[in-house]
Amino acid sequence: MKLIDQSIRNYHTVTVVVVMAVLVGILCFQALPRQLAPTVDKPEIEVKTQYRGLSPDEVERNITRRLEDQLESVEGVKKMTSTSQHGLSTINLEFDWGVDKNLAVLDVNNKLQQVKDLPVNSDKPTLRSISSDNSSPIMWIVFDKPNAKMPNLNQNYMYKIGEDIIVPSLRRVKGIADVWHFGGEDREMRVEFDPYSMARLHLTYKEVIEALSAENQNTRAGFHDEANRAYTVRALGEFLSPEDILETVIKRDGNKTIKVEDFATVVDG
Repeated sequence: MKLIDQSIRNYHTVTVVVVMAVLVGILCFQALPRQLAPTVDKPEIEVKTQYRGLSPDEVERNITRRLEDQLESVEGVKKMTSTSQHGLSTINLEFDWGVDKNLAVLDVNNKLQQVKDLPVNSDKPTLRSISSDNSSPIMWIVFDKPNAKMPNLNQNYMYKIGEDIIVPSLRRVKGIADVWHFGGEDREMRVEFDPYSMARLHLTYKEVIEALSAENQNTRAGFHDEANRAYTVRALGEFLSPEDILETVIKRDGNKTIKVEDFATVVDG
């Protein structure tokens, strides 16, 4: 009763205290951070390894299983799942809540460094820490040829359009954290040898590979000064078409010149 009596007798003080409490509550509410989908730092790490050209079975046998054998000993792993696709191996490691993710990333990276029997031409495994901000995309964009009357466009050409034009444009949009691009492959030109023709011409695979590697590059040829201007002179030798590869000289035997077209074919794509 004393508290009630004191409040009634000092109602001015009580009113001021109540008003101040309301004002502080309003200010705190306005300063409170709000998100439609709050960020949740999941204890999850994704490991991706690319090897273009391999079938899903080959990816699983040569990459995924070998990585799983090494990663299963990582401390704190609650669940490990994997997916083997055409040219891509993806392994998700889910940890117990409370595990320090930074230490987990170091542990996973150390285990990956111990894997020595991956295919020579495969890319190095890459790590990605997963959170609710980047685990699920908010929009999917699918693009195709704009006109049905247009001729069929090469898949590699469409992939290049997305990589060089569309993805950079989207990444410049304010508020976009990342853009994932998939559904195609980088352009490559495949040289298919005829072993009988190579034997007839006394060629080895090593000679051909070394010659193609040496020719497939742009080199600097110096500088040229003219009218107070300096120009960089470059010799363009990088292969741009199958014809460039077919016309490459591999060996000269006396008066005879041996080109790639004499013992191989080139497939673009």
